Amino acid sequence: MDKIVCLGKNYSDHIQEMKEAAPEMPVIFLKPPSVLKEIKNNTSIVLPWDRGVIHHELEIVFKLYKKNIIGLGVGLDLTLRETQKKLKEMGHPWEISKVFKNSYNESESLYKKENSRLQDRSQKRSYLCNQQEEPQVQAETGIIRKK
Repeated sequence: MDKIVCLGKNYSDHIQEMKEAAPEMPVIFLKPPSVLKEIKNNTSIVLPWDRGVIHHELEIVFKLYKKNIIGLGVGLDLTLRETQKKLKEMGHPWEISKVFKNSYNESESLYKKENSRLQDRSQKRSYLCNQQEEPQVQAETGIIRKK
């Protein structure tokens, strides 16, 4: 995989919650593959709670190869919301709030196109994320824990 491609501001409830204007087109941003953690049974996720409030968005994940969907899964995108707000207010890029260890988590693919050449992990892949804002991350969910 060479990148995670995400769509932001494409969900009206999230735009209202953030008290921002709806854009004509969704915002596109990238996450590097280094933030990805694949979630399997009883996986724990260590998060930087000392850096502020962490919000999450539950997402539908499409794995793409040459414009073809080769996999489908569920993603959990995490954001250091206070950091993001401060960076936006200063007019700075807000990648720091979206790019940290374990800030993007996804299930194993629920659907895989049956073609061994495409399933080779060395092939370049992209992820398309569909953000839907949920309340702040709760430690009781069972898939995350404090440091």
